[in-house]
Amino acid sequence: MRNNRKFSASLLISSIAMNSQAFSGMVIKFCAIGIAFVASLVYARALGAEEYGYYALVLSWMLLVQLVCGLGLNEYLVREVARQDSTFACHSLLHWAQRRVVFVFFLAVPLIIIYINVISLSKPYISLVPVALSLPFVNCLTGLRVAVLRARGEIFKAQVTQFLLAPVIMIFLLLCFWMLFGGLNAFTVLYSMVISGILAFIFSDLSCRKVVTYSSFEIVHGKVRDAIPFMFLSGIYFLNTRVDQIVIGFYLNSESVGIYAISARVAEVVSFAALGFDFVLAPKVARLWRNGDHSMLQKVIRSSSRWVCVLAFALSCPFLLFSEKFLGMAFGEEFVLGSSVLIWLIVGHLLRFLCGPG
Repeated sequence: MRNNRKFSASLLISSIAMNSQAFSGMVIKFCAIGIAFVASLVYARALGAEEYGYYALVLSWMLLVQLVCGLGLNEYLVREVARQDSTFACHSLLHWAQRRVVFVFFLAVPLIIIYINVISLSKPYISLVPVALSLPFVNCLTGLRVAVLRARGEIFKAQVTQFLLAPVIMIFLLLCFWMLFGGLNAFTVLYSMVISGILAFIFSDLSCRKVVTYSSFEIVHGKVRDAIPFMFLSGIYFLNTRVDQIVIGFYLNSESVGIYAISARVAEVVSFAALGFDFVLAPKVARLWRNGDHSMLQKVIRSSSRWVCVLAFALSCPFLLFSEKFLGMAFGEEFVLGSSVLIWLIVGHLLRFLCGPG
């Protein structure tokens, strides 16, 4: 058992040291999770439970729209562009995917407006939705360009755009709004998110132009039906992270959504334990499976699962023991009501880690 644990730890360290892209990718993802956590703390403190609930619920709906409008083309482009040797073909695939996204989005907008009128949303949501509707469109277009950058080997630029640039710009804009107006609300948060999304799109587009070349002679088309499975895979992630907030919004008030959303965000801190292992072990597991070395594969999985469980338990203990105090000190007394929710969500994460890497 000790040998297995030593093997897993040495595997992790050596893999990171040997692969600079893996190391930079892991650092960026850690930073992104940290920035998201700090941003949630700022939003909760500035908005309060009710306003944060408006923001969280509208954002969850917009992510659902983004999922449908994206058609799974992001991951599909990663696969298809990686197969192409010609930069002309890459450009052609990008524009083919972009046209599909634009078509589906402008088809979806009238349906969204009709749906809003049918279910008779309350006034705050009706005012917020028009501001937020541009988010799925901009994020989908940015995602296509990030996919091309990933497929062409520009991993650092892709991850900086996706995980760091937009959140940092958004926090900067919110600080500016806070200093100018003396406070924040759901509108200013969404406006900041839209502006940061547009700037991230511009950066990704400029980066993408350096790795693809336009040509009117080499035309390559993809197949939307081949991308749909990727959309369903993204839908599973959406079910795990956002659908709970939408359901709470149906049955309870916006304040309950805000309290729950903060508890869910804090519970995600436990996922720090699995992040490094999953990122580095995935290619190792794939190689062992391909080579048929099932005994070594079993050792790697078992040993890494134990390490992840130990780290996850160590990270979760402070939150399990002091959930009320932490929520009150970090986010405000309004969010103390979410302490029991936080405990149950952390227990859920721990049970997930006990099942091993997926």
